[in-house]
Amino acid sequence: ARQIDEADTLFAQANELKPRGLYLAWRAHVREIQLVARISSDASALKEESEMLLRRAFEIEPANSMVLALLAINRLHVAAEIDISLQFARRAVNANYGNAMAWWALSATHLKSDNPTNAYGCARMAVNLSFGTPLEFWTQRQLSGAAMALRKLPEAKVWLKNVSFGRPSFRPPLRYLLALHATNEEWEDAVAAAERLKELEQGFSIDQLANDRNYPVSLLHRPYGLSRERIQSLI
Repeated sequence: ARQIDEADTLFAQANELKPRGLYLAWRAHVREIQLVARISSDASALKEESEMLLRRAFEIEPANSMVLALLAINRLHVAAEIDISLQFARRAVNANYGNAMAWWALSATHLKSDNPTNAYGCARMAVNLSFGTPLEFWTQRQLSGAAMALRKLPEAKVWLKNVSFGRPSFRPPLRYLLALHATNEEWEDAVAAAERLKELEQGFSIDQLANDRNYPVSLLHRPYGLSRERIQSLI
C-alpha cells in the first residue's frame, strides 16, 4: 500500500511539473489497483476518481497509446464494459504496435470475453515486448491467466512461479499458485502459498479464496480445470 501511495504522489508531482494526460491515466490506474486489491474500503470514491482522471487524460492525449491502454484496462476491471474496453485496447495497439501495455490490455479484454486463444496470442506479444522491463511481471501474469483458460496448467504454473520469484510480495500469482498446487495435490506447496498470503493480506482465508466470487481469482470459477474441491480440502 505504501508503494502505491508513493507512485500516486510521484505521478501527481510529475503532472505539476509538466501537465500530461499520461500522468493522469497512471493516477487512475493506481486507484484501480487499490480497488481490485481491496487496499481501500471506499470503492465508490475510487471508481469516481479513476473515471474523472481518465476522462481528463483522454481529453488531453486522445491518441496516446498508453493512455488508451490504461483506459481500456480501467473500463474492463472497474466498469465491466467489455465492448468499450476492446475498442480502446485495439486503438492502443494501433497507435503503438510496440506498446506491451496495449497488448496486455487487449489480452485481458479477450480473456474476459471468453476468447482465450486471442488472449493467449496477445499476452505472448506483451511478454515478448516487455522482456527485461518493469512491466515484465505484469505481462507474464496475464500470460499465465490465458494459459489457464486454454487448460495449459503446467505452463501457467511456470509463468506464475517466474512472477512470484521476481515479485515475492505480489499477491495475484500466489493466489493462483495455491489453486494450482491444490489441484495437483501438491499439498506442501499449497499450504506454503496460503501461509505466505496470510502474511501479505490481512484477513486472508482459504475459504474466501475458494468460495467468495468477489475475491480476485475469477478464473477459479470458470471451467479451466482448477479444483475448488481440493482447495476447500485445505480448510
